[in-house]
Parts: sequence; C-alpha cells; structure tokens
Amino acid sequence: MYCSAGDVRVLRDGSDDNVAQYLTIRYVWPSSFITRNENENLLPGMSARRSVSDVSHSISEILIATTLRKCQSKRQATRTTNDDGRKVCCSDTPTVAMNDSKASPDTPVLLGFLCQCTLMLTIVSIAVSLLVGTIWYPHYVGLGMVLPWYTHTLLLDRKEMKDGSPWRSFSQNFYWFPILRRFLQLKLVLSDELQAAENKADENKPPQFLFAVFPHGSNSDYRILMDGMLYDTLPKIGPNIRTLAASVLFRIPLVREFALWTGCIDASRSVAERALKRGRSVLVLPGGQAEQIRTVHGKETIYLHRRKGFVKLALKHNVPLVPVYVFGVSDYYHTWFTFFELRLWLLKNLGICIPLAFGLYGSPLSPFPVKTTIVFGNPLSFTIKEPGAPSTDELNKAHHEFSEAIKQLFDQHKMSLGYGERELETI
Repeated sequence: MYCSAGDVRVLRDGSDDNVAQYLTIRYVWPSSFITRNENENLLPGMSARRSVSDVSHSISEILIATTLRKCQSKRQATRTTNDDGRKVCCSDTPTVAMNDSKASPDTPVLLGFLCQCTLMLTIVSIAVSLLVGTIWYPHYVGLGMVLPWYTHTLLLDRKEMKDGSPWRSFSQNFYWFPILRRFLQLKLVLSDELQAAENKADENKPPQFLFAVFPHGSNSDYRILMDGMLYDTLPKIGPNIRTLAASVLFRIPLVREFALWTGCIDASRSVAERALKRGRSVLVLPGGQAEQIRTVHGKETIYLHRRKGFVKLALKHNVPLVPVYVFGVSDYYHTWFTFFELRLWLLKNLGICIPLAFGLYGSPLSPFPVKTTIVFGNPLSFTIKEPGAPSTDELNKAHHEFSEAIKQLFDQHKMSLGYGERELETI
C-alpha cells in the first residue's frame, strides 16, 4: 500500500496473473466524499460513493480482498439450488482462497472478530458511560442527556409499540453486516411451499405468516444479520415481516435503534396482535431467555413444551405457522453452568438473563465462526371451530403438530449440514 496526496492505492491479487488489478480510493476535499473510478470493479458490499466516516470500512474490505481469489462485481444475495433442489440464499458469493499460500485464512476470521467486538463494545461503552455520567454529573449527563432521551423514547416516540421503524438500506448494507455474514457463512434455505407462496404473492398484499425460529442460542447473533437477507430471499414477503423483541432492548441506547432499524417491535401480545391485524407477518423466537440460559454447546436443545403463546396467536388470527431451525447457533459459544440455580432464579423473579458463554479467543462478545444455515419449513395451516377463539384441545393439537414439524425439519436437514450425529431434544 502506498499513498499520494490524493489517493490510497492497493494491489489486489487475483487467481490469474492477468486478474491482478489496482483499487484506488480517491479523497475529495472538502466535499467529504470518497469516490472511486467507476470502471474499476467494486468489492462485495462496497458502493461507488462513500462518506469520509466510512474510510475504516473501505480499508477493512480491502483487507478481506487479499484473501479472495475471485471477486464479484458487486455484493448481491444469490439464489442457488442445493442437492435436494431447495432454494438457497447465500449472504454473498466470493470464493476464499483457503489453500493459497499467499492468502491467510485467519484474516476474515480476525476481521469478523474485531467487527463483532467493536460493535458490542461500542454499545456497552455508551450504556456504561451514560450510567456513570449520570452518577458523577447528574446535572449535565442525567438532566441534559439521559432524561430527555428516555422522555422521548418512553413517552413521545413509541415506535416499538406501533409498526416499528425498519430501515432497509441499513439492514442490508450497514458496513459491518456483510463482513459478519461472511464471518458466519450465513445462508437461508426455503422450503418448496414457502418459495411457491413467495412466487405467487401480490406485492401490494403479501400473504401473512408467523415464523417461529428455534433455537435462540446463547446469543442470537444471526437474527440482526438475517433481517437484511430476507429482503432478497423473500422480496415480497420479507419487507412485511416484523420481529418480536424483548421490551428491555428498547430501553438501551443504540440497541433500541439497531432493533427498530432491523424491523423489531415489542414482544408484548397486544403489539403482536396489532401487527397481525395490520396484515404484517411476524417473526418470533419463542424459546426466549429461558432457552438462552439453557443453551449447551454442541447440543441441540429447544425450549418448547411450555411455549404455546405463539401457536395460539397463529390460531386466533388464522395465520399459517412456519417452523424455522437455525443450524450452527448451538456451537457459537462454549457455555458454563456455574451458579446456574442463582441465574435461573434471577431470570424467573427479576427477568434478568445472565448466560455464561465464551466464544472466539475466549471472548463473550464474539461467537465462533460457525457456518450458520437457517432452514425455513413448510407453512402449517390450522382450522378451528370458532374463529378467533381456539379451544384448549385445538391449541394442544396445533402445538403438538408444530413440535413434530420442527423435529422433522431438523432431521430432514441434519445429515446434509453436518449434524447427523445429533438428536433434537425438546424441553
């Protein structure tokens, strides 16, 4: 890498000698924009026009480029077909030169680790700074920053209690997300029936579904990354989806914004019902914190026996229920069960979930770079005698049918995804 007064120029290696080419980032002052030659190929996830605040992102992507033998002209969600003929949506398409002596396979892993930790540390730092600042400087931080923010979010701007505030461009292109999707090798797989429903859907009035996703894992890192991919995987149904998220997430600065911008709304029953009445599809992780705290590394366990609220919601509003299983999330972190009874008491009585989990390089902030495949099953439709008022027997029958469907979905895909020796346990 070498610099001149107006640009930074980096040599990118290709698989053949004639593929090697230069990537040039030109700084244009004082317009606060960074542009590149439009005739040159763009790296995955990079746009032709960047703000000065995105310099670090551009450099990060250039570092990734040194490990790629072939790069596509632009990042795009690409649909392919796997061995059993099902539609697959991959997070991106570049091939990593893992066997090339010139390419370091650790570079994408390290970069993904740094991005994940930076994101988490930023959130934690802001929260801690506001808390400590309120104690030390109550007049400046407490009255000048914290109180106005909470007044605005809790009294004036209750978007999480309404229809949310999804930001498609952010969800798809926020500059850490493409890197983290490659870090986890995130992939979505659709069932034939769901793909057929997408193909037949009317963009102005897409069909409704209730997507029930298992398992939650020690930390559902895949959820925020999956949201941007749904726009490409389900271009008609995806924009209509709202994700139910714990109320506490909307009380934490920056976490609230990330949740709203990636399509989240409050997980209360009244909010979920209003979303369905508006014609929205709903995505929920029914296991929640109870499943999160019970996650065991290397073991496929879902918390479902006592979770019937999402099934009742689907029956009441006559919405098809779609089982979704996430392969890989159980291996994100090594889990510890020290003081488990105490932590379980805190969860049941105070609603505080403290999972003891440690991922890459022993960090609790970043998962291991485990290949993650999110499989969507066939929609389940139910009929009840009295519309809007399912009986106990109808609820139990539908819950049993869903339990069998999620187990069948796991068994159907576990061999092809490398989990053939595992059995799904329902608690």
